[in-house]
Amino acid sequence: YLSACMCQIDAVYGYDHGAFAYELLPLLFSARLFDRVKLAVPEEIGMSHNGYTKVSSTIVNLIMALLYKRDDFAVYAKKCAEECLTRKQTISEKSMLCFLLALCDKDSSEASAQLAEICRGTSKNKEPYTTSFDRMLSLPAIGMYNFAVYIEPDFAKNIELPENQNFCRSFISWQLQHMDYTGTPFIHYDAPLGFYNTVLTTIPPAITLCEDHGKPFKCLSVDIKKFRYELIQRILKNLEDTSSAL
Repeated sequence: YLSACMCQIDAVYGYDHGAFAYELLPLLFSARLFDRVKLAVPEEIGMSHNGYTKVSSTIVNLIMALLYKRDDFAVYAKKCAEECLTRKQTISEKSMLCFLLALCDKDSSEASAQLAEICRGTSKNKEPYTTSFDRMLSLPAIGMYNFAVYIEPDFAKNIELPENQNFCRSFISWQLQHMDYTGTPFIHYDAPLGFYNTVLTTIPPAITLCEDHGKPFKCLSVDIKKFRYELIQRILKNLEDTSSAL
């Protein structure tokens, strides 16, 4: 997670949390790292208006509306979702939008159908950065189901798990039986790469926004400089604490 977080630091320059969190949140959900979610989309920074695309912003906004149970967020996000659905979208984008709308409307039948569609979208994903493993295991679908369980546990019981081969039912079953389990990095780097162990166990700072003067219109972007500085300080503090404990 932290590796993905840091890799996106430069990639999201000029965009807000609608870009930063768009691909990150489903992965956090799939790992049940809900304590990290609110660092990626703090309630106080509000709705995304400057994501990679209108769809990426809208998906993040729907997640924030559900996560923080904010009616005002939901009204805005649902309106944007309806606009997005009037245009052609990929299977993954459309199914993600419709699944989140189903959660808003407490429609378990629609949520069940769209969860299967998220799996289908994963298997059909032809993006250059997508690997065969990515298509064989629909982490977005697993993540969205975990998110439903997290925000509405009683409602989630009525969502039918997909029959798609890339939805790992046994993994979901294990997660539900070990709700409080917190994993640790399964790769340990030996010297001279031991520093990476510290990096991978450092909890990143919360995202903040700043005005982007590099664009012709007024908008907010992730404050990359602040995020990078605070992240480095946390890594150094973690390194110091680890060294003193030895």
